[in-house]
Amino acid sequence: MSDDFYHDDPVDEVSNKSSRSKFLTSGVVLVGAIFFLQSTLAANVSINSNQGTEFGQSVSQAVACSGETSLTLTPRSTFVNGSPGAHYLQSVTVSNIPTSCYGDDFTINAFNDSSSTPLAIFNSTSTNAVVYNNNGTFELGVGTLTGASITSGSGTFTITFTNPIALSSSVVKLTIQSGVHVEAGSTGITWTSRTSAADRSWNSVIYGNGLFVALTADEVAEPVMTSPDGITWTSRGNGIGELYWRGVTYGNGLFVAVGGAGGMSGRVMRSSDGINWQKGYDIPNQGWNSV
Repeated sequence: MSDDFYHDDPVDEVSNKSSRSKFLTSGVVLVGAIFFLQSTLAANVSINSNQGTEFGQSVSQAVACSGETSLTLTPRSTFVNGSPGAHYLQSVTVSNIPTSCYGDDFTINAFNDSSSTPLAIFNSTSTNAVVYNNNGTFELGVGTLTGASITSGSGTFTITFTNPIALSSSVVKLTIQSGVHVEAGSTGITWTSRTSAADRSWNSVIYGNGLFVALTADEVAEPVMTSPDGITWTSRGNGIGELYWRGVTYGNGLFVAVGGAGGMSGRVMRSSDGINWQKGYDIPNQGWNSV
């Protein structure tokens, strides 16, 4: 073609600045999406530490009934679509549960980072998720009979909330506690009669170390009765009557009872397990009524 060829068609030039701008815009959108997903998909859970754990990861924690055996908690979240949608605490799996926890209730609570008041987690206002360990078979406990379901396994259970209401982004702490089992309907309003270990004038009762301990003021050989559940009672005392025992308490791993009346010296008896008791020292000219 000759050097003097002429044409007047327009030539489109691509601007490097425009191309770079589009690329940077896409990058900003991508980074923004990543930060958005991180903030909505993950919520931190910590138990007795300052180390955060994202949902779906496990945290080990020992509770009273498990002794030195640590239970493992694994929370999970679910996405509920809406305007906008949100992630909620949907379920908690607890595993590595030893046989020493047979017969106990587990209570699970969730907390945010600014209040000691548990968050409502299901049924609009329910804060306690209670699970009963029925000798290795896990069942929903009092207050959790509606609004939740449970899957029971060997030394493990998963409690799932039918209509979860605690936002995953609000949950920063989970706690699990063990305690004496409460039967359905046992609200402190409706009472059921039970049979005592003996026909005594029982006048003081305490709960400690997984045991109910009751004391009588009758001067009898076995002034104590115990029960693991408040239903079945057994006489205790090993012949240490001789005195009008008036009050019993539990603290620092020890049951302590006091008594004495009239011209009799006051006396203390003690027990580490509520079953085997020892006399303490006389306290002259005192009639102790409570402790």
